Amino acid sequence: MLIKIEMKTTPGKKSDQTVEGQDSDFGINPKYECLQNQKIRNGRSYTAAIVESINRYYNHLSNSRIGISEKVLNSCFAVRLARFLTEVISSNKFSLTRSGCFKQDFYNLCLARASEHLLTQEMHDTELLIIYMKQCLLLLRLCGILMNDGGYAKICEQEISGSSLYFRLFRAFWDQADWEVLFPSDADSARELKKSKNILKDLVLNHHGSTRLDSVINEFFDMTGFSRGNDLVMISFLDFYFFTWLNHFSMIMYTHAPVHAPVCISVTEAGRKILNSVI
Repeated sequence: MLIKIEMKTTPGKKSDQTVEGQDSDFGINPKYECLQNQKIRNGRSYTAAIVESINRYYNHLSNSRIGISEKVLNSCFAVRLARFLTEVISSNKFSLTRSGCFKQDFYNLCLARASEHLLTQEMHDTELLIIYMKQCLLLLRLCGILMNDGGYAKICEQEISGSSLYFRLFRAFWDQADWEVLFPSDADSARELKKSKNILKDLVLNHHGSTRLDSVINEFFDMTGFSRGNDLVMISFLDFYFFTWLNHFSMIMYTHAPVHAPVCISVTEAGRKILNSVI
């Protein structure tokens, strides 16, 4: 799938962008999506004691989130997708390309096995599922969980609690990832969005109950000048990337509505607690 759209953005941004699907390379700089710069660190760098310390830190972090249950964290799409990918990688030996990328056979196997994990039941579009897989692989790499071991993909940590994995993934998403790499269809807008993410987060938290998504985003446009009001292309950009990943982390939920009704969201209890605690 290759959809060409004209981007109407603020001055200095690209005016012509491509949204790519399954047949694309996801537009990711090889040093991020791929693993060629990642070598397994041996000896004391990745000893059991250090892994235990990492897990202890993130478990402590999760315990500070005012009692969010392990069940809630484990059931979100981001954690389930990450566990699925780590299981597939751990149970097979996947050689990487010279640039460190996964080959097509990896994604073919993932799609074949996804139905066993109920992923395809909630994600009917396989092109979107592959995009989310590639984004999640980037987060796993940034977490230090996924590495390149002599040209083969390697999962460095096998047993990670749901709370620890959740917050490590979210930290990778919120702090460590370059959003122009994670959200590649408009790199300039993605870069600016990360700079303004806390403004958008606060606007989301200002709303209670079901709220029109375009209303929240238009508030963001008015406050920051990120784009003009009711810019449908940029509203779709934020929806497809930023809000979709908040949904993957179960921080927001999309409210069920008639087909032609405006898209609405609501902040979950866990989402409100976590987003209130991030800087």
